[in-house]
Amino acid sequence: MIYKENIFNTNSQVTFFDSYNIAKRWNVNLIEEKNLLPSVVKLANDWGVEYEKIIAFIKANNLLKDCFMYSLYGGEHSRMVAERGVFSEKRQWSYGSYTIIKTYHNVYIRENTYIHLMFSKIIEHIITTYYPKFAIYEDVPRFDKQIKIKPNSSITEIKREYTEYDLTALDIVKLLNNPNYSTETVKKLKYKIYSDGNLIYYPITSLTIHGHKYDISLYIPREAIINDDWSIVENQKMFGIIKPNANELLGKDKNNWFEGLQKDSPYFNHKEVETIKKRFKVLK
Repeated sequence: MIYKENIFNTNSQVTFFDSYNIAKRWNVNLIEEKNLLPSVVKLANDWGVEYEKIIAFIKANNLLKDCFMYSLYGGEHSRMVAERGVFSEKRQWSYGSYTIIKTYHNVYIRENTYIHLMFSKIIEHIITTYYPKFAIYEDVPRFDKQIKIKPNSSITEIKREYTEYDLTALDIVKLLNNPNYSTETVKKLKYKIYSDGNLIYYPITSLTIHGHKYDISLYIPREAIINDDWSIVENQKMFGIIKPNANELLGKDKNNWFEGLQKDSPYFNHKEVETIKKRFKVLK
């Protein structure tokens, strides 16, 4: 977003509000201009998948709208789209009165600051497509609450009430035809993927200790999947894991928390750990 306070369009007919259609508006060639998406390039390299395959998935799943943003700052990972496209004004005292000083700024397009928010979808695709033996599914409701849409509901009303679900036109059609569509179970990868995809967790169990609920998960480093190496999972250094016999002081007592190699965690003998271990090549 470049429109901070005191930023104006040089040409009122040329604006930079809509970041959803940047790639189309400025004819971005996503293959030849991969410098504009450095995080996607890194993601592809990290997972050993062709960049072009990732771009194809982004296009096919309507994620392109989240890839770019406008900026007033250039660099090797940007492209100028409007020279002197906007200007700022500053009042300056000079010779007994104020004058308005205009400063013109070029407008650039660059990778969206929040592009990592869509990486979990890409990594789910990578695991199911390129590392399918590690794809472990669970049955979950399509949405986490029932969605009710009436035939006379406006798109504005639907978006306002269910904005967090980013409903597609197909979702709306199916919701109108099938009232149970939102609560039907679908298969979803069991992993929880965070950040830029470097944090992948496999849920093991949940437990309540002294009235506090704790979700326990197994950390699966990306390298473990790529190299099919269970020892990487085992030897991952962990900390901040609540012990099952923790006393009532909980976080106030450091002895209530496990720190060490993951294979020495009090939950490493859980049956769910064995479930995922079977997917890996285990070196003797």
